[in-house]
Amino acid sequence: MKIDKVIIKNFRNYVGEHHFDLSKNITIFYGDNGFGKSSFFDAIEWCISGTISRFNDEGESEKFKKDLINRFVLTNLENDIECSITIEFSGLKLTRKFNYKNQEVKNTSVKITDNKNITIRNEEGKPVNSKEKVDEYLSGVFQQNNGNNKNVFGKLMKKTYILSQDQVTEFVTSEDAVETFRSIANIMGFKPLLKLSDNMRKINSALESNIKKLREELDEKEKSIISKQETKREVNIFNINSNLDTLSINATDKVKDIKTNLEQLRDKELTKKLKANEQLKLCNKFKEEFSDLEKVKSHIKELKSIEDNHNQKLDFYKNLKHKAENRLQALDEIKKDISSYNNRLNKINEINQKLQILQPSSEDKDLIKTEIEDKKQLRITYQFTLMNISNYKSYKETVTNYLNEQKKLDEELLKLKRFREKRNETLLNLDSKIVESEDGILVNLLTNIKEINKFVESKEHNEICPVCSSEFEQNGLLNSINKNIELLKEKINVSSSYAEKLLTLKNNMRENIALIDIRIQKIDDKVDVLTRNYKIAIKETEEIEANKHFDSSLMAKDLEDVKEIDRINDENIEKLNNIVELLLELEKIKQEDKVKTEKSILTEEEINKRLKYLNKADKRIEIRIVELIQRSNSEELIKNLEIEVQQYVKTISSEYRNLSFEKIIEKIESSIRNVESTLKLVSSLEKDLEVIEHNNHIEEQIVLLETERSELNEKVTNLNKTTTSLSNYINNVFGDFGNSAKDYLNQYYSPIQKYFRYLNPLPTRSSIRFEGEGEKLFVKVIFDENDDEGDITTPKNVLSSGQLNVLAISIFLAMNDSQQIHDLDFIAIDDPIQNMDDINQFSICDVLGSIKKQLIFSTHNFEFLKLFIKKNEYKKDTIQVYNFKSPFLIPEKVEHLTFT
Repeated sequence: MKIDKVIIKNFRNYVGEHHFDLSKNITIFYGDNGFGKSSFFDAIEWCISGTISRFNDEGESEKFKKDLINRFVLTNLENDIECSITIEFSGLKLTRKFNYKNQEVKNTSVKITDNKNITIRNEEGKPVNSKEKVDEYLSGVFQQNNGNNKNVFGKLMKKTYILSQDQVTEFVTSEDAVETFRSIANIMGFKPLLKLSDNMRKINSALESNIKKLREELDEKEKSIISKQETKREVNIFNINSNLDTLSINATDKVKDIKTNLEQLRDKELTKKLKANEQLKLCNKFKEEFSDLEKVKSHIKELKSIEDNHNQKLDFYKNLKHKAENRLQALDEIKKDISSYNNRLNKINEINQKLQILQPSSEDKDLIKTEIEDKKQLRITYQFTLMNISNYKSYKETVTNYLNEQKKLDEELLKLKRFREKRNETLLNLDSKIVESEDGILVNLLTNIKEINKFVESKEHNEICPVCSSEFEQNGLLNSINKNIELLKEKINVSSSYAEKLLTLKNNMRENIALIDIRIQKIDDKVDVLTRNYKIAIKETEEIEANKHFDSSLMAKDLEDVKEIDRINDENIEKLNNIVELLLELEKIKQEDKVKTEKSILTEEEINKRLKYLNKADKRIEIRIVELIQRSNSEELIKNLEIEVQQYVKTISSEYRNLSFEKIIEKIESSIRNVESTLKLVSSLEKDLEVIEHNNHIEEQIVLLETERSELNEKVTNLNKTTTSLSNYINNVFGDFGNSAKDYLNQYYSPIQKYFRYLNPLPTRSSIRFEGEGEKLFVKVIFDENDDEGDITTPKNVLSSGQLNVLAISIFLAMNDSQQIHDLDFIAIDDPIQNMDDINQFSICDVLGSIKKQLIFSTHNFEFLKLFIKKNEYKKDTIQVYNFKSPFLIPEKVEHLTFT
């Protein structure tokens, strides 16, 4: 089963949609490096597997997809771009694509359809239109795709069907046994298996590291348990129970309940102590001056009597002071009125002087305000003119000069077009002369004469003309023909020289026409710019003239004149505003003069004398009031004493009130000592309970640590089982993989040895041996099979890079021969002759030509292409070539060649 067709759209080098018919048995892609040959194989790999192995990014990443889209199409600002690959085989189409729309990369879709573009269904009746279902369908009966190994089939398809340059380069440049093993495994298609092995080893290493960490945690848990045990504190339970009995608290209660009871008891005793201290303080204060409560009350009565007498005198002086202050205030008002009148008169004179300087046209404020508003409107007009005058004049000038400028450009354009027409006529005349040249006629004539010459040479008698049977001179027909041929050759040389001159003149004429076209285009651009500026000028001029503040007379003035007019208008507005302010101020002063003020017959000197006398009297009264207030401080003392007495009556119980202060103090101090004893006992018990709680908390932590220790032990045990099982699995599955690969490669009659012996130009008995253990592989070259110990050396010492290249291709061809991945029967190699010499190239032509499968390969070497076609000429009707002519691959740049 072969690939019938590949359709590539906007992928890598390919612009637009390209159709590649692969119905021939052998398809060759020829082109220079960078012209899209490798991209064709990338397209097949991406369509089948969804990834490209030589790319580092994942198949669904935005960066990966942007790298797939053709750069020219991507930067061409198209709104919706499709990047797609379609492979047709056995009447089915496998299509993988995605879109780039509105600057966003969309999701990739993949499906398999029939000839009618209807999505096919799998055995379960579900459409094959997802990555998983397509991979599962392609894998066929082998069912290699499962939940744990998605897309394995696609990757194996790439490894066994397509050989890329990077795989060969990896093998040729490998430096040690590990790199060699991995590069060979990559070519053989076992790289996914090695990656699985690496991942399992990494997992096993991570598990062992985790076990180590868990053991360290176990050690920490053991240390923590010992440390917690050491932090427990001792406590005397017997003393605690005894003290609780003393305080009437049940010792069998929970610690939390006991603490609550102790807190309540402590609060109760503290309240008693505070109350007792307050009583003690009051009693001690009274005790300093009085013996009992009755003496305090008697003293309060005496103080109240003295206070009443002082208050009467104080009221009298306060009343007298009030009268004096009223009289002083009245005299001050009279004095202020006289001074204020003089100030107002001076202010009026000052305002009239300012008005005289400003010379108002009217004293009517409303008229002046109207004039100010008119001038403000003028200011807007002036500002509008200043903002637009330059542009307006520029636009007017553009409109005025438009017709003249356009006429000049049109005349210049007309001259150039006429000049171009004359050049084109000259060019046509040159073409006619070239066509009419005798070169073609003479060549045909010369060819005919040569044919006649051959005829004459083949006959024994050449003295008779084969056309008319006329006899020639003794020189014969042959000499006559040769003589004519020499004459025709001279004519041909002359005609050829003449034709060459005509062609040179034609090329010069074309270049001249091209320069004229450039000048015409520049003038067209100038006309476009001129027209665009003219339309803009017309529009802007109309908008300015349509504005209500437009004034044609102002627009006609110079910019500096308009600025001067605007400045004078602003000065007038400022002057009118000053006049209005002065008139308002004058009106306000005159209004104040209308207010009635007290008319006094006193002079200002008399008022000052009276004020001086009254001020002295007021000060004497103030001094007397202060003396009385200082004497009447007993009022505060009386108040405080009464408050203290009230507080004492509330605080001291009724049975103690009639006792002396000394007796009461003795009883209170005795009560305080009892309270302090109880509080001390409560404090001791609280400390003991804190120790008990501390120990209980430590015990809980120890229990928790022991539980965690048990869980960690269980985890370590389980992880040990897992690592042991995983190690056994790795050793069983992957341990012998390297040895198995080595045994397969070393078989004398294996396809690898067969291909290498054929492709290698060394002696026929030389062979390749692969040595090493596990995932290390040395490649040895054996020259004499009877002595395989002495003449063994590494390939880099005896094999050229071309021979190493041959070895890599041999491994790949052998694996392709033995593959059973899918019914698809093709082989694809990207540029198989890298670093090969001529002998290798001869051999690879034979090997590739003998392959019974559909063959697709690329090359950049034209000589190799000719060699391959020459050596396989007997079946050239089964060969086709696609010639890539440019790195920018539009369909017209791909030439399809067949040999049918």
